[in-house]
Amino acid sequence: MNSPTHCILLIPALFMVWHPTVEAADEAIETGFVNHVYRNAGHESKYVVFIPHDYDRSKEYPTILFLHSLGQSGTDGLTQAGRGLATAIRKRENDFPFIVVFPQSHERSWLADSADGKRAVAILDEVSKNYRADKTRVYLT
Repeated sequence: MNSPTHCILLIPALFMVWHPTVEAADEAIETGFVNHVYRNAGHESKYVVFIPHDYDRSKEYPTILFLHSLGQSGTDGLTQAGRGLATAIRKRENDFPFIVVFPQSHERSWLADSADGKRAVAILDEVSKNYRADKTRVYLT
C-alpha cells in the first residue's frame, strides 16, 4: 500500500470483442469505450476503459476509477459502463479529457481487502502501465 492508487479503495464506494491491454509505440490506440480483459492466476475479468478521443502518447491524462453501485455487479464486463459516469461521458464523449476505468464487482464489495477491491486496484495499475495515466491525478468515484 505504498502508492496512492492503493490507498483510494479505503474510501467506501457509494456509488464485442475482448482483447488484452497493449500499447505499442507503432500501433494505433483505440479510443472511446474500449473493452478489456484482466487476467490473473488463471481467472479473467472483463472491464471497460474510456480513452479520450484526442489521446496522445506524448502527454499524461488524469484518470478516474469508477466503482459502480451494487446493481451493476456481475461478470459481463459491460453493465457497469452503461450507467452513471458513463452516461455523462457519452454526452460529451468527443472532448472528455480523462481516462476512466470501469471494473466490475463480482462479489458486490469494494472494500479494500475484498477480491473486488484488490482486482479494481490491479486493473487500475494495469491501465496506468498501458496508457499514459498521470499517477499524480487519480480520482475515485
